[in-house]
Amino acid sequence: AAPTLYYVALGDSLGAGVGASPSANSYVNQIYQHELTRFPGLVLQNFSCSGATSGSVINGPNCGSPTTQLARATAFLQAHPGQIAFLTIDIGGRM
Repeated sequence: AAPTLYYVALGDSLGAGVGASPSANSYVNQIYQHELTRFPGLVLQNFSCSGATSGSVINGPNCGSPTTQLARATAFLQAHPGQIAFLTIDIGGRM
């Protein structure tokens, strides 16, 4: 069987879907749903959270976690070599 492929997202409230109604309309979920048609079984791993800044993504604090988005995403990417189909980073956007 082929290995699981992942779409990894990092970012702020836009990546987390804040303001999208319903949240399934967030751009991350729209990309995910679109790419599922090309990559059945694709799994979304979204590290985004509301209130993130470029500084907090790198240095923390972030999303109530003791580690930063960057550290969590890096660990995930390293644990899944050859399995990342897509990666989006959204930081500093305005709604």
